[in-house]
Amino acid sequence: MATKTPRKISLRVYPVGFGDCFLLGFHYAGGDDRFVLVDFGSTELTKKRVPRSKTFVDYMTAIADDVAVRCGRKNGKGGRLHAVIATHRHADHINGFATKTKASGKDASGDVIRSLKPAFVVQPWTEDPDLARNALGPKEAGGPPGFTSLLAGMQNAAAGIVVEAERLGARGVVAPPGVDAAAGAAPPASKAERVAFANLIRFLGEDNIANRSAVENLIAMGRAPGAKALYLNADAPASLGLPGVKTHVLGPPTLRQSDAIRKQRSTDQVEFWMLLGATSTRFTASSGVPFPGRGCVPGSRVPDHARWLRDHARAARGETLLSIVRTLDKQMNNTSLILMFEVGKARLLFPGDAQIENWEYALGQPAYRKLLAQTTLYKVGHHGSRNATPKAGLWDHFARRSAAGAPDRLWSIVSTMAGKHGTTEATRVPRGTLVDALKKDTNYRSTQEFKRKEVDFRDFEIDPATGRVQEVGP
Repeated sequence: MATKTPRKISLRVYPVGFGDCFLLGFHYAGGDDRFVLVDFGSTELTKKRVPRSKTFVDYMTAIADDVAVRCGRKNGKGGRLHAVIATHRHADHINGFATKTKASGKDASGDVIRSLKPAFVVQPWTEDPDLARNALGPKEAGGPPGFTSLLAGMQNAAAGIVVEAERLGARGVVAPPGVDAAAGAAPPASKAERVAFANLIRFLGEDNIANRSAVENLIAMGRAPGAKALYLNADAPASLGLPGVKTHVLGPPTLRQSDAIRKQRSTDQVEFWMLLGATSTRFTASSGVPFPGRGCVPGSRVPDHARWLRDHARAARGETLLSIVRTLDKQMNNTSLILMFEVGKARLLFPGDAQIENWEYALGQPAYRKLLAQTTLYKVGHHGSRNATPKAGLWDHFARRSAAGAPDRLWSIVSTMAGKHGTTEATRVPRGTLVDALKKDTNYRSTQEFKRKEVDFRDFEIDPATGRVQEVGP
């Protein structure tokens, strides 16, 4: 008897600004459609709405309602979501799973998703609520303080950084000045540059704050009757109840699997996170005079001769906070799932926000390198950042990179928003050189270029027999 396999694969891409939201559909004979939601979050929407505003919440709920209809809901009833995948706990990947704040309130996006009763809830191994805080891998205990024990402290520190970024922004923090090559001098930062610098610190901090409602909802969905929670690491089997679909888990590795992450654990900056989390540091000084009776000048009245020192101290503080929050961001991205869905000749790669330390394990395995080379659709990692698409190990080996017009050409899809991450060309997201390469060698689509009416998704169909991708609809 022939193995049941999907006749068609669909992909609906939702534009959520700086965030990810993808709905995969595996369509079998007899109307058996099984949908998998890969991430659902945003830190700012495409049309620059303010996060956590009513408009933001309404937009995310509209996306959840569309997911429900796609999954079979009619007249507000029914529908089933086969699986939910949360690649990691950054807000721009999971805050859409947050539920309403009042029992009597209108359902939020997370309530709608939970009502679809997903049969599987998939997260990285670091998110298992029953995991020992000193574990080095799934279901392990013992040993020195592990990576998972740092997450709570890191996110507590992020909350403090947000408070401090707001304070520095209000006080006109001086951004690191650029260098005037002609004059060989560093010109003062403009007001717009100072505001942008403080906003960048706050943005990264907010993305790393623990999303308690979303996290609790994901746990609850995985523990619901008839559901199964999977907390996966590289090489782990992933049985998602999708006949004819091989789900390969390429990352994240455990701390026993990856020397790169083990090395990262032992660095001073990680030990710093451990200490910072333990002390619940909030960064902001008390409002009182630090040295009573020592001639301090409270408030904003600063003598002329002290203003240079004040401004440079604020700049140094801002640079330090940015360095800290970028370290935090990197650590969290290295817990991201890297998944490959293999159906016939189709190879669909969803790496979340995985960065180089996460990727190194997969790229060190010959079988995974061979699998990755045959990728037919690539969800571009970390919104198009420079270190989420390893050039030598991944990009250079994509076999379907080709000139425009080739029938089997690789497709690349990025969910992103320019101007939210990075202050220089080297750190900017999306990275210009990567975007240029994607446009040159792949069929490239970016959510920030979608121009339909809301909810302005795009639909794609993948043929399992050939692996070819086609954009459908207007």
